[in-house]
Amino acid sequence: MNRQDDTSRGQVQAEVAVIGGGLGGVAAALAAADAGRSVVLTCEQSVLGGQITTQLVPALDEHPHVEERGGASASYRELRRRLRAEYGGVANPGAAG
Repeated sequence: MNRQDDTSRGQVQAEVAVIGGGLGGVAAALAAADAGRSVVLTCEQSVLGGQITTQLVPALDEHPHVEERGGASASYRELRRRLRAEYGGVANPGAAG
């Protein structure tokens, strides 16, 4: 990512600012980045993902139709891949454990 920041003043410059790190915010940031825009994503929580990470609720659709047969969009599969990578490869980062 191309980022210009001035940490002495706490400023970050980007073409697109996404406020909120839930699924919608992450999807919006990924879409903007994929479109070639510079993006800053900010989130009140210390982790991204909303319900699938910090709120410890639904799994990342581990149903065989989604996991093995590709029953999800490419962008959703990429989101899941990135979230899992961020949490050490855990298949369901939102699971209590």
